[in-house]
Amino acid sequence: MYYTLEEINLLINDKNYYLNKEVITVLDLLKTDVAVYATINEEIPNKKYEKNADQKNRYKKMHNNHVDGDLENKWDKQKIFKGIKKEEKIGIDKYIDEIRILLNKISDKNYEVNKDSIIQKIKDCLEDNEESNDDMKRVVTVLFDIAKSNKFYSQIYAKLYKELIDNFPFFNDTVVPFVNQFMDSLNNLVYVESSVDYDGFCNYNKTNENRRASMAFIVNLMKNEVELPIHILDIVLHFQNLAIKFIDEENRVNEVDEITELLNIVILMINDTYKVDDKWMNEILPKIKMFSSFKIKEKVSLSSRSIFKYKDIVDKLK
Repeated sequence: MYYTLEEINLLINDKNYYLNKEVITVLDLLKTDVAVYATINEEIPNKKYEKNADQKNRYKKMHNNHVDGDLENKWDKQKIFKGIKKEEKIGIDKYIDEIRILLNKISDKNYEVNKDSIIQKIKDCLEDNEESNDDMKRVVTVLFDIAKSNKFYSQIYAKLYKELIDNFPFFNDTVVPFVNQFMDSLNNLVYVESSVDYDGFCNYNKTNENRRASMAFIVNLMKNEVELPIHILDIVLHFQNLAIKFIDEENRVNEVDEITELLNIVILMINDTYKVDDKWMNEILPKIKMFSSFKIKEKVSLSSRSIFKYKDIVDKLK
């Protein structure tokens, strides 16, 4: 693969810089996982305060006429740090918190132990909430929202979700509406300039990151044999056809860029599985090569960023 001088200049002049997706995910995890704890220590460290007391007495003898009457009180007072009083949750809220903690701790090394603990928590929750469908829906929603929003742990979360479906079939009820909503998610994409609304710009980027994590989660659900309402190759074709439509429409650059990011994720994740499939070879692959062959500014809503991304995809598929 090679770049023209014009393409290189465009890359140099591009002022948009993006953190690696995995870095963003780790930062998000740090924000949610780190907590600050303080404890109340009512005991006075004897050695430390004995020394301070001696110093205080010497000071009083030397400067008795000049010591402020309140100074002694200041020396005697010790700093007591008030602990953060944690409100203890009960009922369904307690189960949800415990499941969330287990989800945040799960890894390849401790998968079996934490999986069994999560399954047992859900069983306990079912026993305590036999007549409350709403409570169980809350459990499913919380668990599913965590699983679909973390690209870094997408593979292990999809594996877990498959086992939850096998143990609790009602977990499967969330999959169909989730995939359908995902397919339509680009219809509501509205780009926000950071100089106009910085909070809106941050929310826009966060939504995009969640969408990309969802794309990876859908692929991993498929790999774990979770039945999807739409075949994964048809999802790829849907976004490819949408991009073909958008590149000839004004003010669709952001939509096309986001579609390119989604296709980059799914194509590289399923290439080994479907590279000899007829639909892959005769429909999907030719469209990838078509996008990589476009010239800069040839299409009104196709950015150089997307063209370079397609070139990279073609290189990785060789």
